[in-house]
Amino acid sequence: MSNSGADERRDLMERFLQELERNRADVYFDESDLVEIYDYARDTQDFRVCLEVLLLASRLYPGSVALGERLAFYMYDLGSVDGAESMLKQVPEESVLRRLLSLQIKMLPKEEACAELERILESVKDFEDEWAIRLVDIAGNYNALDWLKENYDRIKAKCSYPQSFIYEMFELSVSLYDYETAQKLGEELTLLEPFNEEFWELLGELRIRNLEAYEAGLSDVEYALAIDPCRSKALQLKAEALLGLDRPVEDIMQVLGTLLKSAPEEEEYVHTLSLALFTKGYEVEAIQALEEFRNTHPDSAATLTYLVLLTKGNVSLELLAPMFSTELTGDSGYEDVADTARRFAKEGEYGAASTLLLAMDKYVGAGEHTAYMYELLYRARRYSEALEKWSQLKAPCNVADLVAVFSALRVGDRQFVVDNVSAMIERWSGCEDSETFSDRVARLGTLYALSSVRQTVVVEGSDFNFNNSDPFSLS
Repeated sequence: MSNSGADERRDLMERFLQELERNRADVYFDESDLVEIYDYARDTQDFRVCLEVLLLASRLYPGSVALGERLAFYMYDLGSVDGAESMLKQVPEESVLRRLLSLQIKMLPKEEACAELERILESVKDFEDEWAIRLVDIAGNYNALDWLKENYDRIKAKCSYPQSFIYEMFELSVSLYDYETAQKLGEELTLLEPFNEEFWELLGELRIRNLEAYEAGLSDVEYALAIDPCRSKALQLKAEALLGLDRPVEDIMQVLGTLLKSAPEEEEYVHTLSLALFTKGYEVEAIQALEEFRNTHPDSAATLTYLVLLTKGNVSLELLAPMFSTELTGDSGYEDVADTARRFAKEGEYGAASTLLLAMDKYVGAGEHTAYMYELLYRARRYSEALEKWSQLKAPCNVADLVAVFSALRVGDRQFVVDNVSAMIERWSGCEDSETFSDRVARLGTLYALSSVRQTVVVEGSDFNFNNSDPFSLS
C-alpha cells in the first residue's frame, strides 16, 4: 500500500472509531470500507478494531464473503480451530482465503502443501493484497520460502499492488535470517516506490542491524530522512550507522538531539542509542543522554533501569523511587525489578543488580529476595554497604550473616568477626520442625563456613585464606 493509500485507510479507521463513539447503534459503512478498515487494523495489529468491524459486519452484511473469510481467520488467530472451520463452511469453496486457511489448518507435509499452493496460484488471474499477504504467511508456516522464491515473478505479476507481497516476503526472509533475499526485496521496494520513506527505512534497518553494512544503510536512512526529516526510527538508525562507522561522537549526539525533539516520548530510541554509545566507549555521553531524557521524564522506570545499568549501580536510591510507585508499575512491577536484577547478575553486572534490589528493599521491602540482595552486594564487592545493611537487619538470614562475616574479612575488620561469628553459629545450630531439606542443607552449609572462619580467625588467630573457603567463590 502506497503512503497515500495507507493514509486514506488510517483516516477511514479513525472515522470508523469516531462513529462508534458517537452512536454505535446507527453506525453504517459500505462493505468495501469495512474490509479496508479490517485489513488496515490487522496490519497495525489493532485487534480491537478488527473485532468491532466483525461485530458491525455481522449486523449489516451477514452474508458477506469477504468479511466471512476474515472472521474465519480471526477465529483461527484466536486459537479456535473449530470456530474457524465452522466459519469456513459459510464461505464458498472456491474462495482463495478459504483454501489458504484450510491449508493452514490441515498442516500437510511440505511437498503436498506446496502442491496446493501451486494449485491456488494457478487458479486465479489476479491476486488481492490480502490473498498475497496470507499466502506468504502460510508458506512461511510450512517453511516454504524456497517455493516463494521459485514462484516470485509469477506471484508478483498477479498482484495489482505487488509491494504488499514483496513487503511480506521481506519480513519473512528477515525472520528466517535470509538477509541476502531480504536485501534484494528491500531494494525492489525502494525502486517501486522511491518516495516511500518506510521502504528506505526497512532497507536501512536490515543493512545496519543485520548486515552491518553501515555505509549503505546510512545512505538508505538519509533517503528516508530527506522525505521526512523528523522520522524517529530513521534518526535512530542514522545514529547507529554513525556509531558503526566510528564517526565523531559529536555527530551522533547531534542526531540524538534531533531525535529527542522529534519524538520526546519515545524512550526506546534513547535507550537503544545510549546502550550503543556505551558499548562504543562513550560512557559519559551515554549517561548524559539518559539523564537528559530523565529530566523531562522522571517517572520513566525503564530509563531509570538503563541508567542503573550504564552507571553500574552508581546512582542514588532516591532517584529510583518511581520504579516502586504502584500508580506506575502496578502490583507486578516489583517482581519485574527483581527479574531485571537477576538478568543483570547473569550478565555479570552485579553493581547494577544489587542497586535494584537495594532500592526495592528501601521502598517496598526485598522480601524473598533479601538473601539474594546480600549475595549481590558481596559479588559487587560492596563490602561496607553489606555490613551497614546487615546492622539494620530485622529478621535472621543465613546468607546475610555469611556476607557480613566475609565482607568484614575483606575490609580487614577482624573485630567484627570476633564479636559476632559465635552468636551466628549458635543462631544456625538449631533445627526447626518446619525446616525443609533444602533449608537444612543451606543451614548446615552456613554453619560449616562460619565455623571455618571462627577456627581460623578467632581460635588460631590466623589470616583467612579466601582462595579455598569463600562460599561465593569470589577470587
